[in-house]
Amino acid sequence: PATGAVHRPAPSPVSSASVPPISAPPIIAISPPPNIIKRPSLDDPTLTEEEKILLKKKRKRRRKRRRIRRMERERHAAALAAAQQQHLYQQKQQEAAQAALKRKGAGGINGSKLMSVPFVKKGPRQVEYICSLCNEAYPS
Repeated sequence: PATGAVHRPAPSPVSSASVPPISAPPIIAISPPPNIIKRPSLDDPTLTEEEKILLKKKRKRRRKRRRIRRMERERHAAALAAAQQQHLYQQKQQEAAQAALKRKGAGGINGSKLMSVPFVKKGPRQVEYICSLCNEAYPS
């Protein structure tokens, strides 16, 4: 190789005995968390009287909070149901009023429909004042 060629050694065949087989990672067994949290019992002989009193207070507080949350949920549900009923009632009233207007409009003179003219305010109220110097009336 005097011409500048680079000599590269031929790759040697790798035997299957020298390469360790590819294996899956080891499976770690993790136990799932229990569904029920074990709470201390008042019957537990290891609890002192102070701990029992604290446990009773905690339980009472928890019950009170649950009761408040339940009442709020029920109040919210009742308000929602009332709003839905009121909406349905108003919707029925509007539909009935529209149907009545349609029925009234069709029975005009010779079957023609009557056009309802909306009330239009025509400027400020007209009031007459009397001049104190000449006792003459003038509009506002």
